[in-house]
Formats: sequence, C-alpha cells, structure tokens
Amino acid sequence: MFTPEQPESGYLDSATRDQLGVLLCRGLSDSTTSLSQPQTRCPKDSAGEANQKNSYLTLLSLSSYNFHSLALIVANSSRATVDVTTDLLLEMGNTFCGSLKRQLSQHLPNLGMSTPNAMTAGCLPALLDRWPQSFVAECHDSRGLHVSGWLLLPSNFSLRLVADVTDDVVSTGELELF
Repeated sequence: MFTPEQPESGYLDSATRDQLGVLLCRGLSDSTTSLSQPQTRCPKDSAGEANQKNSYLTLLSLSSYNFHSLALIVANSSRATVDVTTDLLLEMGNTFCGSLKRQLSQHLPNLGMSTPNAMTAGCLPALLDRWPQSFVAECHDSRGLHVSGWLLLPSNFSLRLVADVTDDVVSTGELELF
C-alpha cells in the first residue's frame, strides 16, 4: 500500500493507489534487469536517497486531453558494475514510461509520452513541490544500479482505476460472425 504525501481524503482512493503501485512495479520491472521484484516505497524516503552524489534523473511527461503526469527514473550508480551512460538512463526512462503508457491506456485513452530528458537528481525536491501526488517503486538492478520509478500527479487530479474484468473466451476454432 502506498503512503502518499496527501491525506487519505485526497483525490485517489486506496484501491487506485494500490493499483498505481502495481503499475509502477510492472513498469520498473519492464525497464530494468532486476533480479528481485520492485517494491513500492514512501516518496519522502526515496526522495532523500535520490539526492546522493551518483544519482541521475530521467524525466518524461505522460499526458492526454484530461490527464497530465510526469514519469521519472532515478538511478544511483554508486555500486554500478557497468558504465552508466546518458543513453542507458534515457532508454530506461523511455521503457519505463512506455510501460506505464501501455498499462494506463486501458483506463485513459489517447495517452502520449514525451522524449526522455536527462536532468540532475537535485531537481527532484522542486518537482515534488509542484507535483504533490507522488508514487514510487524501486529495485536494485542486476548491474548494481539502485533504480526508482516515479509517477507524479497534479494536486487537483482525480482518478479511479477500475480493474478490467473480462470473461476468458474459450476458443473452439469455430468461425464467428459478428
């Protein structure tokens, strides 16, 4: 369960926060070579860890007509076993945001995403001030990177994710006419 910065009477119910956590973990798993499952964390705790010397931030926007958010990848390379290049970080951010886009498109049509932008991790506190509804999942990459995936939502945003419950259709090989 998330521990969001906003009070429980915020704009997102607990089921939606939990579902966003699942989406973030899945997106982070798609974008890293982690040997362990990504876990959700308290944004306040993760923000403090992101301000370390070897931390890098990749920022992308994810938006549609009625939805605007920021997707971030913050990577700490202090224990990395490979050279951490800007291209590696931008590709991780692109894959993470693409995974979120694919998952959120079931609930929010016409989503688009920006190109990834490399920034210093020191700007994370300013982003969190402007985007108070923040959610984060993190893992340790097999290359030694400590990676966190963030989704930042505006304070006035309201959303309720409804689980897609569809019956599994058993295929019998027959041709169906519609």
